Amino acid sequence: MRGRLLGSEMGSDARRFSAALHWRPRAALGVGLEGRSTIASNATYAGTYDSAGRWHVAKRGSAPDELSELALGTISVEPTPATRATLRLGADRTRNVMFAGGRRRSYVVDVAVRWRP
Repeated sequence: MRGRLLGSEMGSDARRFSAALHWRPRAALGVGLEGRSTIASNATYAGTYDSAGRWHVAKRGSAPDELSELALGTISVEPTPATRATLRLGADRTRNVMFAGGRRRSYVVDVAVRWRP
């Protein structure tokens, strides 16, 4: 598309790393850990065509990045084949929120119970 810079939904020059570990020591017990780190850029870019008609994009300016880390832990217990209980805990920390400065911390607790007759 002429005149548009297409890329990641996280924004241009964004980076994300994530890892997950799930372990089932017994058939009725599961444990999981997940983590994610994100760097979102607020840089500005400009694009132009050269005399040969080739599209060139150049970074015109940069600003402080938004930095975010997320950690989740899950434990799942299945006492019978028909029932399962799951507990999920998580925390998220963001710095330079929405590129306007400041810090934000968010927490989550999720409890689920499943029963199949």
